[in-house]
Amino acid sequence: KRVDLGNKLAILTCYYIRQCIKYRIPCVLENPLTSRLWQLPPLQALMRYGVEVNFDHCQFESRFRKPTKLLCWNIEMLSLGKRCLPTAGLCSQQHRPHERLVGTSNGEFKTAWGAQYPPNFARACCKQILRSVINGST
Repeated sequence: KRVDLGNKLAILTCYYIRQCIKYRIPCVLENPLTSRLWQLPPLQALMRYGVEVNFDHCQFESRFRKPTKLLCWNIEMLSLGKRCLPTAGLCSQQHRPHERLVGTSNGEFKTAWGAQYPPNFARACCKQILRSVINGST
């Protein structure tokens, strides 16, 4: 039942993305890098019109690596594409081990911690959106 709802929402999202492409409206879709969403045939058909930007949350000062994909249409977001290149098990940005998003802490699932964008990513994203609007690259 939950998978069916997710599939229906994904199809609806693809409809809205097609409208954004058609009318040249800036649009960004975000999901974990390994999400099955990226394998959905209607979305794959739209990917050729967009630009893929991959980033790791740790590159924006999160304790978690959390590889994430942005698929962008009619907006330039490439500056957000920052990936971690760990050395000896340490984050390339913070020089410490990544905290894993598994299990619980104080009765709370750690995966919930990774649901929020790192504040530095949110700031960088807003700056890039503003830059795109000012430069007319949307």
